[in-house]
Amino acid sequence: MTEAPISTCAELKNLSASTHPVRGCLAKIEAMKAKALAMPRAAEPSATVVGGTSRSLPLWPNTDRGVPNIALRSALFGAIAKGARSCFERENIPAQKNITISYTGAQLDQGDLDVWLTVLHLAKNQPIDQECTITASELLQLLQLTDTGANRKTLISRLSRLSACALEVQAGPLIHFEGSLINKFSRDEYSRQLTIRLNPGLHKMFAHDQFTQIHWGVRQTLNGHYLAQWLHAFYSSHAAPFPRKIETLHRLSGSKTTDQSKFRQLLHKALDALGRSSTDHGQPFSYCMEGNLVKIEKTPSKAQRRHLNKRQDEKKIPLLQAGDTVAAGMGYRHSR
Repeated sequence: MTEAPISTCAELKNLSASTHPVRGCLAKIEAMKAKALAMPRAAEPSATVVGGTSRSLPLWPNTDRGVPNIALRSALFGAIAKGARSCFERENIPAQKNITISYTGAQLDQGDLDVWLTVLHLAKNQPIDQECTITASELLQLLQLTDTGANRKTLISRLSRLSACALEVQAGPLIHFEGSLINKFSRDEYSRQLTIRLNPGLHKMFAHDQFTQIHWGVRQTLNGHYLAQWLHAFYSSHAAPFPRKIETLHRLSGSKTTDQSKFRQLLHKALDALGRSSTDHGQPFSYCMEGNLVKIEKTPSKAQRRHLNKRQDEKKIPLLQAGDTVAAGMGYRHSR
């Protein structure tokens, strides 16, 4: 099947819903985005960024992908399957305590997060407000997807959603962000090149304790398992996860499964898949369900281990040694 011609961003905004429902939704979102960003806001508190300049992202290894915790500890990128998407206008997104997110735009999913992670990865070696030019084929290759017409079309749709959105985020007393996840996205029809520029304000959410490095290999192995991907991202952002209620995970994941018993079954399967993939990549992960609580045992990353050791040192608790796990106890369901 040949790839249908894809319009530029400007053309997308001008198409009506009667001629193309998806593009009509994007046009509506752009209008809502402009309205949301035009509203008066309180002055932004300052933030200190560690690992980069005031206008750059910190560096991380090629095996990982860096991402702000607000994207991992909330339903901003929901654990939802393909299909119809809701369009939000200043919607309060379910999030972990101390995080508030007001969102305007088409609902985002784990596939959209994959694309955003890849764009962030491309931008880490340059000033954050500098444009990045790449072909759709090259971007699909980084996403480990085949270069087909269908995949290109999906990629363009995901980039459009990431640019046609507006967020207002408060994470603790210092981190405040307003704007879109991608500031600019356009496509040259002749050269097939994509031009992408991130929102320069994103650097605020990459303070040393406000972002996480996700293991890319584990996430790619879970491709298509939306809840497992969300759980991997969520638990990756916690060095020593506290037990969580099943209904809490249901709310934070943005799952559209309304039956709690059905969600519990899906949660079991997703955690099993996450345990297998993590162990295969040398990152032991196990869990147990006690009543309505989910308890996790995992090995923290090097950065998380340093964070835990610092906290333990302050409390005069013996330091963790290499190979130690965070949680201990009976009844964990190991992947092997």
